[in-house]
Amino acid sequence: MTAITAAIKTFLNKMNPTARLVSLGTLIQTIVTELNLKATVTGTETLTNKTLTAPVVTSPDVTFGVSSKDYGGAAADWTLSAAEMKSLILTATNASGAVNAIATPTNGKIYVVANAAGHALTLKAAGQAGIAVANAKTAILRGNGTDFVRVTADA
Repeated sequence: MTAITAAIKTFLNKMNPTARLVSLGTLIQTIVTELNLKATVTGTETLTNKTLTAPVVTSPDVTFGVSSKDYGGAAADWTLSAAEMKSLILTATNASGAVNAIATPTNGKIYVVANAAGHALTLKAAGQAGIAVANAKTAILRGNGTDFVRVTADA
């Protein structure tokens, strides 16, 4: 035990338990501030002039693709495939009535929906209400874990 540690321990032991916790927290904050220390999380390291060796990303799941659906004059649901759900932009054309695009509403997943279907297009999770994008309009929608919510108005 260093002299500083011993002095702190002696000081804190003279206080009641509640005051001891408050003083200890204040003491730690003061030390961190005065010494300009930065907190680190167990298992991570700040990279300054170092090379990242792990973890290695071997197959990133990032794409900004476009997926399109031509309804062929019908009004059936478009259930997005796993590959289509990775796209950023969804476009639809040639529907005979209001249509749905069914996707998993992964929390934070963004879609730019460009609707040229001739009728409203609703992006929704299975069994949910979803968000309708008017014909000839584009909107940005985001998954919230349950369904989709509007980020922008139709434009």
